[in-house]
Amino acid sequence: MHFASPLLLVSLIQYVLSYDNFLGFNTPQVNEDRTIDEIYASGRPLEVDTIILQALQDYPRWDAQGALLRYAPNNHLKVLAPFRHTHAAYYGFSMNAWSTVWNAQKLENPPREWPDFLKPEYEDKIVLTHPSDDDATAYIFYLVMQQYGPEWFDGLLANNPRWSVTFTASIGLRASGNLNASFPAEGLFVSWPRSVAIFKDAPHPEASKLIAHFLLDDAFQNNLTQWSARKDIAAPDGYPGILDMDATNSAEYVRFMSDRSRVEALRMLFEDRIGMPQGPSPLVDDL
Repeated sequence: MHFASPLLLVSLIQYVLSYDNFLGFNTPQVNEDRTIDEIYASGRPLEVDTIILQALQDYPRWDAQGALLRYAPNNHLKVLAPFRHTHAAYYGFSMNAWSTVWNAQKLENPPREWPDFLKPEYEDKIVLTHPSDDDATAYIFYLVMQQYGPEWFDGLLANNPRWSVTFTASIGLRASGNLNASFPAEGLFVSWPRSVAIFKDAPHPEASKLIAHFLLDDAFQNNLTQWSARKDIAAPDGYPGILDMDATNSAEYVRFMSDRSRVEALRMLFEDRIGMPQGPSPLVDDL
């Protein structure tokens, strides 16, 4: 399988491994370091079949350019209406929602609301993804600052957080070992549908259709640790449905991502305050 998104490679590999185990395949993994637009601009044949992107704003543009195959797999109509394209050019299969994660052996009373992160007891104990490293991360900071004002960010910096270049995984909605997760009840958090699309010029279109079926299949859906994008799959651990969570608006994510001027202005703001992300690029490290 040809991956076109190295930054999401860790999370994408889990889908390939699940797919292989389900069907008895042994899919080779090829990592692509060019963007899809660069591949098209090169004039060479497209090597990517299926794409799963965090940059949801690219899907409508590619569909308008006629680059996506409009194909509805089984259970497509069970996907919540805000998360599926009317003509099945792209559709969500699971939700990605970023939570606060803490080590229960280290913290008895973890921060649950965004103002909690400003408490003196958390000084030098907070690790955060650098907000200009990732647009979705910038969106979290944008939402918090819209609600609590720019002085919230000033207070956060006073607690000397450690800035990580990127992240590789989350624990979903369930506790994992010593790690627990929570979402704010009074503040807002970021969520969006992990969405899949097939390119019209995909070199292996039938295989692409097969993985689209797999991602919406009951066997895969019932093992998700996050919310499903399907309306008939219950959330783990008794959580309400994603559309019933008052603290998030999953459909708003793509509108934020589509406003590139606002996203770039945020990036410049954060880099002015805390500098550029430091450390090896996830495109070249050996993790």
